[in-house]
Amino acid sequence: MTLGLFFVRKRRAAINAPPSEFRAWTAVLLFAIAVNIYLLVLPWIPPIGGIYAGDVSFFYATYCIVGIG
Repeated sequence: MTLGLFFVRKRRAAINAPPSEFRAWTAVLLFAIAVNIYLLVLPWIPPIGGIYAGDVSFFYATYCIVGIG
């Protein structure tokens, strides 16, 4: 969604449309993108001690794989 806001900004500038009355701060949008990337990447990083070292007896990223499928 935040990438979409950048896309809309670029399109509005290309057609010389006036800026909208509400405009989210660029820093906030970049922070939101960073948080979303963090949430996408971090579940795939194994816990300390290896892939079976978590608090369950099965693969630590099983919920990630199930969520994709």
